[in-house]
Amino acid sequence: MADAKISALPASTTPLAGTEVLPIVQSGVTKNVSVANLTAGRDVELGNIVTQGVGTAFAQLKLNSNATNGHSISWRTADSQRWNFNKSGAESGGNAGSNLSLFRYSDAGSYLGNPLTLNRATGNINIEGNIAPSAGKGIDFSANPNAGGMTSELFDDYEEGTWTPTYTSSGATFTYTEQYGSYAKIGRLVIAQFRLKVDTATGTTTNGVNVSNLPFSSADLSALSSNGVAMGLQNFAVGVVAGSTNNNSSSVTLWRQGTTTQIKASETVGYFLNGTIMYFTA
Repeated sequence: MADAKISALPASTTPLAGTEVLPIVQSGVTKNVSVANLTAGRDVELGNIVTQGVGTAFAQLKLNSNATNGHSISWRTADSQRWNFNKSGAESGGNAGSNLSLFRYSDAGSYLGNPLTLNRATGNINIEGNIAPSAGKGIDFSANPNAGGMTSELFDDYEEGTWTPTYTSSGATFTYTEQYGSYAKIGRLVIAQFRLKVDTATGTTTNGVNVSNLPFSSADLSALSSNGVAMGLQNFAVGVVAGSTNNNSSSVTLWRQGTTTQIKASETVGYFLNGTIMYFTA
């Protein structure tokens, strides 16, 4: 064909295939180079790449690297919010000197928050919201040294709330003027506080009495072990109250402190009992 300017040549079909070749003058000799060889063994400087869908509700992805914005990946979601995962700031000695952060903006560009930051200087992860592990997951401390007998290093639960303590005694019925309870569960450890006051006890009132309806049943630690400790903070007329809870139990047995004699249902009438119960649940 006759010589022609490059601008006069017909446009190629894209995308180019790896088998297609271009003429290259190398050391004064014209050679052919395949498309696949054009970038082989060389770094390619990346500017901006934008991809987007079609219509008003579209997603957009942008890779950006420049002196002003640092290095970032940003995307626009169908609900017209923009997210920016960004590393910015000066570098020294070949080491990044800044944080890696996730930012959120409105479609108009208004700043809506910084949900996540990885702090290079401290190694900390800072977040705006809560950490919400999936069921059965949590914080794993297995990288730390452990004592002999360790069975788990996974912190997978925290909970707090209220519960309704009751007295139970075989054959007895109670009416209350005070009946309050609160608890916190930290992993398997339960700390339950309560306050009870009985106005009347009717029926059979000579049998032993328990504080019942614990927020969680106690664990089965062993065949010979009582599971928890209950501390009476105000005495009945019979003296200081102590308590214990058995394995697989949702109640605390009340005792005259220092004895093996239980508190009777009749001995609760007219007295406050404030207590804190600590035990392990399953």
